[in-house]
Amino acid sequence: MVVAIVDNDTADAVQLEQMLAGYAMARDVVIQTRLFASGETFLEQFRPGLFDMVFMDIFMDGMTGAEAAALLRARDVRCLLIFLTTSQEHMPDAFACHAFDYIQKPAEEERIFRLMDDAVRAIPGAERYLEFTSSRQTARLAMSDIAAAQTEGHYIRLTDRVGRTFVTRLTFSELLEKLEGDGRFLTINRGVLVNMDEVTAFQRNNCLLACGLALPVKIRSARQIERQWQDWSFRQIRQSQRRREED
Repeated sequence: MVVAIVDNDTADAVQLEQMLAGYAMARDVVIQTRLFASGETFLEQFRPGLFDMVFMDIFMDGMTGAEAAALLRARDVRCLLIFLTTSQEHMPDAFACHAFDYIQKPAEEERIFRLMDDAVRAIPGAERYLEFTSSRQTARLAMSDIAAAQTEGHYIRLTDRVGRTFVTRLTFSELLEKLEGDGRFLTINRGVLVNMDEVTAFQRNNCLLACGLALPVKIRSARQIERQWQDWSFRQIRQSQRRREED
C-alpha cells in the first residue's frame, strides 16, 4: 500500500507517518509513505494509480487541501482521500471531494488504526500477512490464504486454501488479536474459526471448506453462524457488482 501525506506541518506529518509504521507492524501490512509539504508539490509528482491513499491537510500555505483534493479527484477517482484538519467547519468541502474519512488533529493512534482497518478492506491488493513459527522455521501466510484455524492445546493448527497445514505455538486469543479488523474470519466453535471466503456450505452442523475440510459448528449457534456467512457472501457479491459497474 502506497500512502501520501500532504501537510505543511512537518511534526504532524512525521507523527502520522510513525502511526502508520506502527499499524503496519501490528497488522503485518506493507505500507510505503511519501511526505509532501504542499499541495503544489504533491500534484507535481502525482500520477493516477500512484497512491492508494492520500492524507490531505486542509489548512496549508498556498493551495488549500480542498483545492488540491479537487484537482486530485479530477485525475483519480479511486484512491482513498482522508482530510486532516483542526476544525470541522470544512467538512462539507471534504465530502464533496468524495473523501473516505475526516480526521481531526492531533490524530489519535486508535482512530488511525480503525481507519486503516477499513482502508485495508477497501483497497484491492492491500494484503495483510500472518507471520509465525512452524517446524522451527518462520512462515508467512497472506490472510486471504488462511482457510481455517483450530486450537490444539497450546498450539494452533492453520490450514491454507490448498490444504497445507502449519502448527504454531499460539493461543486462540492471540490469533484473534492478530486477525483483528479482518471481517472475513468467523468463529464457528470453541477454538475454531474459518475464512468465510473459503466456505462452500453448511451441512449437518458441519462447515464445509473449499480445501476439503469439514469442521464442526456449535450446534446452539448453527443457524446464526450460517446466516453470518450468508450475509458476508451477499455483501461480497454486491461489492463485486459495484466494482464492475465503476469499471
